[in-house]
Amino acid sequence: MADATSTASSRTRSARKPAAAKRTPKATKTAPRRARTTKAAAEPTPPARPRPIEQLQGAVRDVAYAQLGMAAGIVEEVGIRVIRARLEAPKRWVELVKRGEQVQREIDQAGQGIRRQITQRITDLDPRAGLSARISELRDVAALFARRPRAAS
Repeated sequence: MADATSTASSRTRSARKPAAAKRTPKATKTAPRRARTTKAAAEPTPPARPRPIEQLQGAVRDVAYAQLGMAAGIVEEVGIRVIRARLEAPKRWVELVKRGEQVQREIDQAGQGIRRQITQRITDLDPRAGLSARISELRDVAALFARRPRAAS
């Protein structure tokens, strides 16, 4: 009987105890959930290999752009040099005119000296140059002979 009472009392005890109330969790802030990523989506896919014709077209395009860039650089450099030349041209013109005048003076001075030398040489070679002086000497000598008494014959 004791077993019966203990069984009965355990039943009554269990009947008497109210069931434990479930606790509601405290309200806490949670981070928003990220979407799950699959392994395939997480790894970047390698770019598709370009076909040989596309590689060739890209290389040709790069060469054309390089040539265009080089030509543009040359045009810019020539433009800069033309502008500089236009700015310096009046100054250079004045310098050239002064140098030309100086050379002309030197030529004139050298020419005058050469003219004198040539004139002197021509005078020395010209038989008529000293003719008038010689004629006047001959006249003087002839006058002396004429004044001289003649000897009796």
